[in-house]
Amino acid sequence: MSLSLTLLIDALIKLGKTLNIPLQEVWDEVARSNHSKIPEDGKVIKNELGKIQKPKTYFPPNIQNILINHGII
Repeated sequence: MSLSLTLLIDALIKLGKTLNIPLQEVWDEVARSNHSKIPEDGKVIKNELGKIQKPKTYFPPNIQNILINHGII
């Protein structure tokens, strides 16, 4: 990992802690959303650029709900 990426991640973690953002919950929600891109049969569909196309099972991460539940917004 490059030094600049490491510094960026460190700064984001510190900002999250300063703002009392539940980073693990946000991370888990993004992971759940990413996994929803994989259909039940496990066969992903990619476009001509190799990007996975979102199936009907896809849902975007609901980070706003996490922040609301924790009284952050």
